[in-house]
Amino acid sequence: MQIVVLGMHRSGTSMATRVINMMGAYFGPPEIAIGSSSENPKGFWERKDVIAIHEEALRAAGADWHHVAGFDVDRIPAAAKTRFQAKARRILTELNAHRPWVIKDPRLCILFPLWRPLLDHPVCILVHRHPLEVAQSLKTRNGFPIAVGMALWEKYHLGMLSGSEGLPRLLVSHHDLIADPVTETQRIYAALVDFGVEGLHPPDSAAISDFVDRDLHREQGDLQVQSEFLTPPQRRLDAMLNDRSALALHPVPAHSPGAQDALYTFEATERLSGDIKALSQWMEEITHLSDHGLRSPSWVWAQRIASGYQAVFRKPMSLMLGARRIEAALRQYRTWRVAPAATRRVDPPSSAAAATRRRVTIIVAVYNAHDEVLACLDSVLRNTTVPHDLLVIDDGSPDPRIRPLLLSYANRHPHIRVVQNEKNIGYTATVNRGCTLAADACDIVLLNSDTQVTPGWLEKLSAAATSVPRVATVTPLSNAAGAFSIPKNQTVNPIPAHLSIDAMGRLVETLSQWRYPRVPTGNGFCLYITREALDAVGLFDVEHFPRGYGEENDFCMRASAEKFIHLIDDATFIYHKRSASFGEKKTAIMAKSMVMIKRLHPQYLPQVRAWLADDPLDPFRQVLENAIASGVQPPAKAPAPQEKDAPTVL
Repeated sequence: MQIVVLGMHRSGTSMATRVINMMGAYFGPPEIAIGSSSENPKGFWERKDVIAIHEEALRAAGADWHHVAGFDVDRIPAAAKTRFQAKARRILTELNAHRPWVIKDPRLCILFPLWRPLLDHPVCILVHRHPLEVAQSLKTRNGFPIAVGMALWEKYHLGMLSGSEGLPRLLVSHHDLIADPVTETQRIYAALVDFGVEGLHPPDSAAISDFVDRDLHREQGDLQVQSEFLTPPQRRLDAMLNDRSALALHPVPAHSPGAQDALYTFEATERLSGDIKALSQWMEEITHLSDHGLRSPSWVWAQRIASGYQAVFRKPMSLMLGARRIEAALRQYRTWRVAPAATRRVDPPSSAAAATRRRVTIIVAVYNAHDEVLACLDSVLRNTTVPHDLLVIDDGSPDPRIRPLLLSYANRHPHIRVVQNEKNIGYTATVNRGCTLAADACDIVLLNSDTQVTPGWLEKLSAAATSVPRVATVTPLSNAAGAFSIPKNQTVNPIPAHLSIDAMGRLVETLSQWRYPRVPTGNGFCLYITREALDAVGLFDVEHFPRGYGEENDFCMRASAEKFIHLIDDATFIYHKRSASFGEKKTAIMAKSMVMIKRLHPQYLPQVRAWLADDPLDPFRQVLENAIASGVQPPAKAPAPQEKDAPTVL
């Protein structure tokens, strides 16, 4: 038999693993253990090889043991899963030669689904501890805020319950194991025997009493703190663990939105702290360079760069202006550096790193257009690197190739869900269905099936959505999206012959000044919608805009009435073939929709005309057009955004 101990960090899993080992369960050779420390003087009872493959799997998904806000085993790339299974099988070969055996690592709570198919007779021991005690212990050891510790506790405990569902399993209380170690150990032994585990012997009471040290129960909670931080879902889960009814949970609930948000915020804050530290080091280097490097003969290179700039963009670069700006920035930095820490103010950049706290569902409504759909989905898979869900809805396509095509994607990619409308219900009703099916806490991207996304698109859209408060929608730039078209406005622009679609995206990102201009309305070819706005405004108007065209303008007008704003992501380019599904019917649909928009929102056309009269994208269009005419090639990978200016106010 194979005994797997599941439990959150700081929950007593080491103690439980050792008492099972004292019953005769094999752990491994002494050199495989990570040993002990002052925080766990009796030993962690974790194997180095198990921890190593767990950390590798988490890194492959962009996670760590405490950075699990958006983590799910489905986020681990297929190649990483294959490597994991190969290494896990080698570990199991050794363990299975010494049955019964026991393994433990808190990461098993969220990674056990990777082990489960490799085990033939697993038995699970689920160790739980009061969430406040775990959170206080993590605060003492790692400095985590109490709310973050509680959220991690919830994530890990839900993971261990869902991962072990259907297997022989026993709940073990950290409190009971500390309070009466002999009785609780005897209960564990009896349960393992009942589960069919052979080769164990009754625990030695004296040895157990000697091993379990009550003095190590350092964090014992505080009722006042508990009432302040413990959320209702966490209270319910803790109660169900204590009365053992948690074993009957089916399905196991998802991570609560409040806990999820606490983890996303914590992770974003940690990344920001790292960015600030890196910025400080960078500024120290810039200070040195400004004092020494700019006085050196190599300043001549700046002159050459300026000449190249003028050749490409048809305007001079003022080196003196650049120098003055560097000097001003250095003065500001020196002032910030010597100020008392309590008075320092840092306005964090709106970067893709901050955007990772936004969970996103991409909704693609499909009606025929086989080749365009294929190109669209391939581009999403190729160029989307942050966790997301992809919901593809077939609105009754008569083309017999569509259904098999969509199912082939869903079968190969766990994060893709395909939904079939029994009959054609129209674009607006279809995307409403998608918004309803999406997770309650996530943002939405409506992506036309005749588009192709470019590298980093979702990170950048999400960063724009978090750049200022009360953002309802974000729309990227495109070759064919009316007022959002580049380099020519209100035109279907061909992709330059010397650029691919992805290269065009990198060029736009490279040249962009990341202004995020405000705009009266978004465009539905690719529309990022924040959950805050969707909850406040509601779904799209099926009655007045059943076939699409105009439904996004109506939504944006209603959102504006609720004091939301709409932004352009001027660093993101999405290719748009334009209306591959509607064909010749487009003109008639658009005309009918415009009549309805003017009736429902008389302010719409005046606002749009005023915006077009002072189009904030025109300077960028000129820069881009000059770059294209000069044959400029973007870097293989566009540079990361620096701190961005506030959105342009129209």
